[in-house]
Amino acid sequence: MFTYAPLTAFSHVQSISEAERKQERMQVLYERCCGLDVHKKTVVACVLITSADGQVHKQVRTAATTTAGLLALADWLAALHSSHVA
Repeated sequence: MFTYAPLTAFSHVQSISEAERKQERMQVLYERCCGLDVHKKTVVACVLITSADGQVHKQVRTAATTTAGLLALADWLAALHSSHVA
């Protein structure tokens, strides 16, 4: 059985206004990267590409875990010039 701390236990967390949140952006470490969600029969790849103006473009593709499916996924990632995959 799990027990959860009441929300008051997190009183040290400060609230940030929406305007402040929009001003604080995360630093882009990799302009083109991919996250993989690996399952038994499929792999879902999500590629994020950050353009020079800061816009993020997302592409998602699902591939079979067969040799042909994985090779096609590798070709797609290479075509997008994805520098990091995790």
